[in-house]
Order: sequence, then structure tokens, then C-alpha cells
Amino acid sequence: LTAEEASLLYSKVGSPAFRLEHTFYDFNDQPVSWGWFICSGDRLRFTATIGIP
Repeated sequence: LTAEEASLLYSKVGSPAFRLEHTFYDFNDQPVSWGWFICSGDRLRFTATIGIP
């Protein structure tokens, strides 16, 4: 985390984090919005399933 991110998330600078960037598209495949979410690594559980369940 950067100093600003750490301050906003009440965490320490350099702590691990999960960042997700997204782009939203309209019905004509034109980008209409871009942004990101960031979550402190000590407050996140990330699970992925690969393959056919």
C-alpha cells in the first residue's frame, strides 16, 4: 500500500493489498467507465476455482 492508501485503509505502508481494475462497456462495446478497488490484504480472503466443478 502507498502512504495514501494505507492511511485510508488504516494499514501500514507497504502492506500487501489486492487491487482490481475494471472497465465497463456499453452495449456497443465502447468503454464508458474505468476505475479500481483496493483492499488491504489482511482483510480479504480470495478463493478461485479452476475447472469444471
